[in-house]
Amino acid sequence: MKLSARAQKGWIFGCGGALFVIGVVLGGCWALIFSKILATQLGLTPDSTSYDMWKETPVPMYMEFYLFNWTNADIFANASSDLTDIKPTFVEMGPYVFSEHHVRVNVSWNSNDTVTFMQKRTWKFVPERSNGVLTDEVTTINVIAAVS
Repeated sequence: MKLSARAQKGWIFGCGGALFVIGVVLGGCWALIFSKILATQLGLTPDSTSYDMWKETPVPMYMEFYLFNWTNADIFANASSDLTDIKPTFVEMGPYVFSEHHVRVNVSWNSNDTVTFMQKRTWKFVPERSNGVLTDEVTTINVIAAVS
């Protein structure tokens, strides 16, 4: 069935007008809709989807430490003459990798819409990701004594 040109224009303007009205209504309500969705998705309650992730972080976290070992410190310690021509030599050691785990305990929900908790953090050495062991000896500068 073929529509007349006038009927086609009517359908096009009708659909366009309906879409325009829907756009104006949604545009006017967008701030309300957005804040409502944001509150339901990000609000922290014991029943919310983000609560379990907040209480105990499921993503593995790693902390890497690099140390600088002073290899010629004995020259400076035993020297009795002028050391202006000798420069300290440092060797980078590491990384020493630790896995970090966070758990929030003693969670209390207060009447003023706040949460009180204690955060328990634990670190565990990860030898398979580290370049060194915890018993490595490192000689370093005492920054406090060097500055004063």
